This record gives sequence, C-alpha cells and structure tokens, in this order.
Amino acid sequence: MRTRSVSGFYAFLGIAYLIGLGWPALSWLLVLIKPLLIPTLMVLVVRNVSRPISTFYYKTLLALFFGWLGDLALMLTDKGELWFLLGLGCFLVGHLFYIAVFLQTPKPPDYLRRHPASAWPILTLAVLLLVLLVPKSGTLWLPVTVYALVIMTMVLFALNRKAQVAETSFLFVMAGAVLFMLSDSLIAINKFVMDLPAASFLIMSTYIAAQYLITAGLIRQTIKSF
Repeated sequence: MRTRSVSGFYAFLGIAYLIGLGWPALSWLLVLIKPLLIPTLMVLVVRNVSRPISTFYYKTLLALFFGWLGDLALMLTDKGELWFLLGLGCFLVGHLFYIAVFLQTPKPPDYLRRHPASAWPILTLAVLLLVLLVPKSGTLWLPVTVYALVIMTMVLFALNRKAQVAETSFLFVMAGAVLFMLSDSLIAINKFVMDLPAASFLIMSTYIAAQYLITAGLIRQTIKSF
C-alpha cells in the first residue's frame, strides 16, 4: 500500500470505529476494526523506512505492538479486572519503548535541561490526576500511580525533543503524546471517579489521533518528505 493509502485506510478505520460507537446496530464493527488500527500504523512504518530497519524504528514498532496488545486486552475487560491490568501493563511497556525512541535524536535531547520550567504544566497535570485518582482506585492505586508516572515521563521526553528534530516531527509527536495522556486520563477518570458523557467516543478519538501523530512524527524525524 502506498503511504497515502495507508494513512487514508487508518483514517477510514478510525472514523468507522467512532461511528460504530454511536450506532448500537453497528457495534459489531468495533470488534472487527479495533484490532486493525495499530497493525495499519505498523504497515505505515514498514512501508516508509529504509532497509534494513534501524533500531529506532524497531523500537517504534515494538511500542505500537504493545499498544496493540493493550487494545486487545481492554476489549476483554468485561471478563474480569485482570484484563484491565494486562492492558495497563501492555500500554506501559509501549510507553517505555516510546521513551526509548524519543531519546534517539540527531543531537542529544536537552530542551528540558535548558528550559526546566516548561515541564511544570505537565508535572502539575500529572499530580492533579494522581490526587484525583489514587483515593478512588482502591487496591489498584499502585499500578495506576506507576502508569500515570510513566505516561507523564513519556510526554516529558516528547517535549525534550524540541529543537533537536525537525519542527514538524516535534509537533506531531508532542501533540500525539499529549493526546495519549488525555485519552488514558479519561479512561482512568471514567473507570474510577465518575461516568463521563460520551466517554468511549472521547477516549477512542484522542487515542486514534495520538497513535497516528506519534507514528507520523517519528517517521518525519528521518524522512522529511513523508
């Protein structure tokens, strides 16, 4: 598949999934589409990078792969809390691989060292989220806390790429990282704190956009014509 075809197919899958969320008669679409989302992004990576595939893109593919496993696990949460924890664990590993990828820039990433105050908004949001979630998460407070700290770190490392990669690469990845944090925060708030209106739509729309933006941004780090 050509690059635009792959991106277009991903957009089609994402829109179809969101439509399925709003139409109960089309709920069967969700089971078919969700497992296809992340593999489509993996095809996008493989289709665009040169051979042999570098360590940079192997890590990207592993981050996506664990995100895919997380998607599958979260589809089974109605069968027990274990599936939620498995999904959480898979996404956590995916974020660790994203962090490893964000550390690979043409020059050592050091934006946070030079501009430490830029981290405060992210740190503040993470602390507020933990203050909200920990009292409500019961016996799951530890995995929830660890996960929140890891995704906060992922966003900070995305910010740390600033001025060390092409501006479009930075903006895509940064926007994707923030949307990923938002999506995961919505999942946690909806599960532990309160039922959010249109929760599934908000969670999945931000997640679908986040994974695409991070993937496209990482491709743009080495391929300027993407």
